[in-house]
Amino acid sequence: MKKIVISLMTISLLMLSFFHPDWRLSAATGYGCDTGYGYGYGSPTLTINSADLVSNKISISLSGLGNLSPGPLNIELVGAKSYFISFENGQAVGDGTYEVKFDRPSVPEGIYTNIIATWSLCSGEVSQTYSLSPNWRVLGNIRHSQYNTPAESVCSGPSETAWVFDSECTFTETKLNSKFALQTYINGTGSSIQHGILKYSKKCNKAYPKGANAKNAFLLVSEITGSCNLEMTNLYQAAYPNPAKKSTKFPKCGDDTLLVDKSDTNFAQKEIQDYCPACNDGHIDNYTDVEYCTANQVGDLGTFWTANLGK
Repeated sequence: MKKIVISLMTISLLMLSFFHPDWRLSAATGYGCDTGYGYGYGSPTLTINSADLVSNKISISLSGLGNLSPGPLNIELVGAKSYFISFENGQAVGDGTYEVKFDRPSVPEGIYTNIIATWSLCSGEVSQTYSLSPNWRVLGNIRHSQYNTPAESVCSGPSETAWVFDSECTFTETKLNSKFALQTYINGTGSSIQHGILKYSKKCNKAYPKGANAKNAFLLVSEITGSCNLEMTNLYQAAYPNPAKKSTKFPKCGDDTLLVDKSDTNFAQKEIQDYCPACNDGHIDNYTDVEYCTANQVGDLGTFWTANLGK
């Protein structure tokens, strides 16, 4: 008769397999995978604590691993499009709180509504969906032009007859530099030598004196404002369509924007407060208080990955 030698380990495994057929052993570590029978092998949980696009931090807590083998953590940004990353290049992670960063310049244009984090373990996947409110509206890598308030003091060339008028439609004939008058009409606002801030306006177009028109008659105002009626600063931008109109769903006055450079470093946070008719190609115009006669002399700010963060 042949002798059969069975080790204690083999007997233990056979017994576990018999009583708990779903139990299995991790080949990588030798730890067991918990399937819910309560033998202390772990009860893993995943929690997305917060998500901030400006600081580029998604905080995720993992716990309850017990004797289970660590596993990779994957994060997906979900919307009309999706963006997927593996934390630490797919290396297995255990219990702890982790800060996940996106490579923001590689996140494609689109509106993103949720973040899904998944912890892949030998006992199965643990995941959570985190709702983004407000949604992340990524505009992608876009051009940022600049515009200023034309300053008559730095404009060269001849002068021409022009008119300035007040809120009561009282017109005064004057002289303005020809180039300055044209740039004030194009930009909407200009800083004159004799009359202060002038603004393009149709307010009194029915009361124009002979020779006056929209290109040479300007409203006297006390400050430089955009279409959203706030005094312009270097942190304000102009966009298309007109954010001040009730019919415009996006962008709206007061929307925050985030500009990120190619190295994934925040360049600026700004705010939509003006209308740019020429921005119908998707670019954004950035206000600057630099004194030039024309916006062309200012030059572009550059190309940046941009997101509209809402209000």
